[in-house]
Amino acid sequence: MIPAYMAQIEQIPVTRSGKLDKRALPEIERKSEREYIAPGTPEEEAICAAFAEILNIEKVGIKDSFFELGGDSIKAIRVISKLREKGYQAEVRDILQSLTAERIAAQLKKEQSHYEQGEVNGEVPLTPIQKAFLEDWRLAKPEHFNQSLLFTADGRLPTEALRAVLRKLAEHHDILRAVYRDGKQIILPVSESKLYTLVTEELADVSELEEAGNKLQSGMDLEAGPLFKAGLYYIGEKSYLLFVIHHLAVDGVSWRILLEDFRTGYRQWKEGQEIQLPPKTASFKEWSELEAEYAQSRELQRELPYWQKTEAESKLLEGTRETGESGICNTVITLSAELTQTLQSEGMRACHAEWNDILLTGLVKAISEWKGQNGVTVFLEGHGREPLQKPISVDRTVGWFTSIYPVNLQNEKDLTNTLIETKELLRRVPNHGIGYGIL
Repeated sequence: MIPAYMAQIEQIPVTRSGKLDKRALPEIERKSEREYIAPGTPEEEAICAAFAEILNIEKVGIKDSFFELGGDSIKAIRVISKLREKGYQAEVRDILQSLTAERIAAQLKKEQSHYEQGEVNGEVPLTPIQKAFLEDWRLAKPEHFNQSLLFTADGRLPTEALRAVLRKLAEHHDILRAVYRDGKQIILPVSESKLYTLVTEELADVSELEEAGNKLQSGMDLEAGPLFKAGLYYIGEKSYLLFVIHHLAVDGVSWRILLEDFRTGYRQWKEGQEIQLPPKTASFKEWSELEAEYAQSRELQRELPYWQKTEAESKLLEGTRETGESGICNTVITLSAELTQTLQSEGMRACHAEWNDILLTGLVKAISEWKGQNGVTVFLEGHGREPLQKPISVDRTVGWFTSIYPVNLQNEKDLTNTLIETKELLRRVPNHGIGYGIL
């Protein structure tokens, strides 16, 4: 209910009938930046530095809001990881609720790591998303369900460096050594695992990259491993580095961890140092075991009526039917830099909204205009690293944590009310939806 902006005017314009003339009101001068206040303590300095690095902003003051700077829950996880490197401990909810370095600093604690830093191996319980993939999705070629990233570099990258860094990543992040046999997830010991695959090849031109990449990806073997592959392709004096990891072992947050560690390890190798990665957080094995306990908890059972009601009130897109086809296609829409900035500053401040609130409001409005229906159910994907019944840190843990859950969007009479209703709907979702898949 607090206005985003206020302005004093000399007099209130009125129409001939004496009512407020809204069209004659002057535009409010909006100031998108707060006054810069520099950090005054080591804690504030650490938080501002983490914000600046993760959000790619040159200078961050102690009163700047994390959301208004472009932050979200995934970036909050990365902030936690950066703070941990500097010896501080915080929770994601500290970032998302306190928002500014000034407030977050008051909750920082000195890090006290108690997680296993040695090798972790053995059978690991499947998380709900992994179980759904292996038992319910019934893909024709499940070994092809990979995620990949391609990088280019001037000059010819040395294979010796790549092998050293890839080996360190596979030893440090245990889930990269996982194999899947008889419906079980097993992390192999370093001594028994193939760790990684590195293929090097000279190509004539860029047109051959896709075929080379497809060959690397299609050779994945879930039972024998490894699920971690890289292709180094030389085209003239340029290098193309392709990373491929099966989705069972990685998600969006995991990629950020791995790429930061790859850069760290590669820099250390070039400088002639021993490759030393930041300390581990809880292993994926610890997380999945704790999640299995959470499935039996009273806390989770209290969510059951909410999800049953959500399913009972679900609304499909009208005029659609089951065809047996996948129904999957990709459409890429790019917003202009100016519109993005407007949404991020003014749009988010208007109702204390976040990106999901704004984009889902646009979606339900579009469906209303297109189909004439005022509500629709969509499934959202969350990063899945939510608080469970016991404290556990997984901001530097690699694995497939993703949660998927339904929300029933509702189109209201005007845009503002739809945005407010969407925002409130998403805030009511218990524990960011992680319980739906578990239940």
